[in-house]
Amino acid sequence: MSKLVRSQKCRYIPGKWALAAVVTVAFALAGCQGGNGVTLSGKVTLDGQDVPNGRISFVPLGAGPTASARIEAGKYEVLISEVPLPANYLVRVSSMQPTGIMIKHPDAEGGQLAEEKEVIPAKYNTNSELTIELTSSMEPTWDIELTTDK
Repeated sequence: MSKLVRSQKCRYIPGKWALAAVVTVAFALAGCQGGNGVTLSGKVTLDGQDVPNGRISFVPLGAGPTASARIEAGKYEVLISEVPLPANYLVRVSSMQPTGIMIKHPDAEGGQLAEEKEVIPAKYNTNSELTIELTSSMEPTWDIELTTDK
């Protein structure tokens, strides 16, 4: 008798797992499409030159989620979801670039790593002064022109 019960349980478990998977995917898709999302894209330049790679982050000055995206070849695209508009965000930009110097590092292959330094001035990242107000009527493109102190 216990063999029959065990068979019945095994026979129904795959169906239950399939149902759980379908429900999970449905909730995930609903979460991705719901809410008031704002997608921004644009160029990031430093002293007129495209920032080759890096990261851009949008940190809410009030309630809301932080959003970030990669910068590649001077371009970014970010989705800021669940935004109550209008909303103000602090913007941080970071780009680590190699210096051409190899430094010792015990965990690196060959015992050395390429040294990198932050090329974006602190006023745009760790001490950012850059802000944006997101509104329902704004253009989805926002180009960011950064300058170094010279």
